[in-house]
This record gives sequence, structure tokens and C-alpha cells, in this order.
Amino acid sequence: MLPLAWVLVGVAAALNGGAYWTAGVVLIALATGAVYWPTGRGRPDPARGELALWSATLFAALFSPLATLVLRAPLHLAAAWAERWIFAAQVALVAGVIAYARPVRLALPPRARRAHFLATVAAGALSALLAIRSAPDPGIDVFYFLNEGARGLLGGQNPYAMQFTPLPASLSPGYQDPAYHFDVYGYLPGMLLLSLPTVPLGDVRWLMWLSALLAVLLLRSLGARQGLSEEAAELLAIAALAYPGLLWVLQHAWVEPVLVALWLGTLRLALARNASAPAALLAGLALSIKQFNPPLLIPLAAGLGRRGLLASLAVPATLCLLFLAWSPRDFLWDTLGYHLQIPPRPDALSLVGLALDRFGAAPPGWISLAAPAAVLVHAGRVAARQRGDIAIALRLTAGFYLVLFLFNRAAFANYYFLCAMLLLAATGASLAPRPAPVAEPAAPAPEPRPLSLLAAEPTRASSR
Repeated sequence: MLPLAWVLVGVAAALNGGAYWTAGVVLIALATGAVYWPTGRGRPDPARGELALWSATLFAALFSPLATLVLRAPLHLAAAWAERWIFAAQVALVAGVIAYARPVRLALPPRARRAHFLATVAAGALSALLAIRSAPDPGIDVFYFLNEGARGLLGGQNPYAMQFTPLPASLSPGYQDPAYHFDVYGYLPGMLLLSLPTVPLGDVRWLMWLSALLAVLLLRSLGARQGLSEEAAELLAIAALAYPGLLWVLQHAWVEPVLVALWLGTLRLALARNASAPAALLAGLALSIKQFNPPLLIPLAAGLGRRGLLASLAVPATLCLLFLAWSPRDFLWDTLGYHLQIPPRPDALSLVGLALDRFGAAPPGWISLAAPAAVLVHAGRVAARQRGDIAIALRLTAGFYLVLFLFNRAAFANYYFLCAMLLLAATGASLAPRPAPVAEPAAPAPEPRPLSLLAAEPTRASSR
């Protein structure tokens, strides 16, 4: 059911620019139900699981070029000069996925198999590169405050006290609300530091592009580490490039690709269990990007251990304290106060957007908090009981974020991109062969007792 959930999320978040549409909310709800659908005990049959993954990847890869042909509207911001090349790269990606069909794949020699994977990744990477190059100004606030904030920090300014480029209210319903401000750097300090190397390039989105490619390689490495076949591990990676909403997310400079790459790197190191310090650092950087990231520690807890968890929490705490000391008022407003006062968005791809569309009013705030909180408590308890079962922990984490965003007042394509990548990681873990049970060591034979003690101890028969 996890590949199905991944497809449903991809379709819902790719159409209509990741904003509200009624059927999209229904698809997200169905995806959430698929995550929690009872799967029974044991792992799925590897052959059936790989077929489901291949089918889902092929559907996703076909969805983008077919949307261009049928809907006459690509699932990304496009310029005339790049559109035909993006379409050609997407067709090449489809061909690469088709070649993973078992009869075709088995006919390829080993060298051709390696080249097949690299060529398919190259096609996806090229389409993403062209999508970024063809949209020099995506017309979204995050693109401006990420770039201007990093430049300001290098120039000695406090990004949390800066005024950023304002945008016309006609670009988004959010900009039309009086509660919206263009003087807010909405992310945590870790994103500032990670953005600094892109200042000479003039565009922070190259960090997102590189992060997306890194996530692809990490997914492949995770699959191999967990015992998946070569084909399944590579399909898991290619699915990330085939995700229908990827180009839209990259074009709009949303930070989720960076977060996903850091989190997958942490997960890979945590599974290795011999790199606790680097894993804790990567986890800390991931926590230092956005405010809702701490639940991502659920599947990492067993690998990081108590010390690793504490060390990972120390990274965002230290960075936040530094900027808090610089300007307490500005930092608290940008990272906390501003987000709390934002009203529900009518274009949110969530039940809140659905309620505003159908009934003209958003549900009470306590409902939007209570439902995800209950799911989070459940996820934490089950993961603690099943400590060490990474498949269950990943499934529960993906389910929590789907519920969190389904009840969110401002959920868009970038939020569901995170859910989609969590679902891919959970899919890979569910396909991994379960380790054979460790046999209990035989009890040692009792040592012979001294003869005097044996003589003094009554036998069972004589004691009756």
C-alpha cells in the first residue's frame, strides 16, 4: 500500500500547483488511509513488492509528460526555450524506468546495467536543471528571502531583522492578507548557514538541485544497505526523480529537498551504527531548518542512541541561541510569532482549505492540533515498543506528517514532497528481508558438585 500512497500524494500535490483542489484533498486522505491500512505480519513478497514499486515509478514518470500533452499545461513553471528539452528528458526518464522491467533488465550485461542507472538519473537531473534555468524568477517570497537573507548575513546583517523584496498581491492569495509580511525570514538558522555557499552562484535553488540528486544516491545506498535487490534499490532512487511535483518544488526554492537529503544521510549513517557523531551532526542540521522537524527523529532514535539524540538537539539549540542573542524580538517574531498569527489559507491543500471552500469557515484550531498530536503519541509508543524495526518507524513517521499536513492551515506542494520522500524510505524498508531470528544460546551445563554435597542433599524421591 505504500507505493499506492506515494502515487496518490504525488498526483494530489502536482496538479494545480500544489494548492487546494477538492479531489486533491480526497487523494491525500486516501493516501493517509493507505499508510495505516493493516498489512498483517511479516514482509511482503519481494517479487510483488518490487513489481508494485516499478509500477508506481512508471506511473509517476509518465504522469508529467502526459500532463503536458493532455492538459496542455506542464507541472512546472516553464519557458518556451526549455519546454521541449524538459519534455525530452522526461521521456528519457520514462524509457529508463521501462527498462527496469525484469525481462529487459535481465537481458542487460552488468556494465550496461550500471550505465542504465546513471543514464536514467542523468535524464531526471537534466530535466530539473532545465526547470530551474527556465524560471529565473519564480515569483515567490521564499526565493527572495532565502537569497537575500544569505547575502545579508555575509554582509554583516541580521536576516531576521531585514526587509525583503515585496511581491504583488495578485501572485498569491496569501500576499493579499494583511497578516502577511515581507520582513520575515521564516526558517531556522541552519537554512541560513546552508545557503551561504550559493551566494556566489546568485541562486539558492542550486542547493536544492544538488540536494535532490544527493537524496537519489542516498535512497539507492539505503536500499542496498537494507538488503534490497540491485533493481529495487535503484528503482527506489529513480522514483524520487520521477515524483511528479519535483520540478515545481525545485523551481520555487522550497527547502524540503535540503531537509530530505540531510535526513536520509542521517538515516544511512544511523543504520551503519558506526558513525554516531556524523549522524548526530546531520540530524542536528536537519532539525535546524524548519520548526516541525523534531518528529523526524522517530526512525533515527534507535541508531543515534541517547547521546546522539541529545547531540543532535544541541545543534539547533546552539544556532537558535546565537541569533536569539543577536536580536531576541526579531528572531522570536520571524520563527514563532509570525507563524502563529497567520490565518488559515483558502488555497491550502488540506481539510482546512476544504472547509473554507465548502463551508466558508475553518475548523477550530484545537482540532488541527489534537489530531496530529494523537497520531504522534501513537507513533512514538509503537516505535518504542518495536524498537529497531525501521520499517514500522518510517511508516508511522510518514503517517504522522500526512495527518499533520492534512489538518494544516497552510499546506502546499513542498509539505507533501517531504511526505512522499518519507513514503519512499518506508517502502524500501518494507521490502527489505527480515533478519533471521537469532538462536538463543544453549544454557551451560551445570558444574558437578562436590561429592559431600551430593550425599548431603536429599533426592526428589526421598523428600516425598
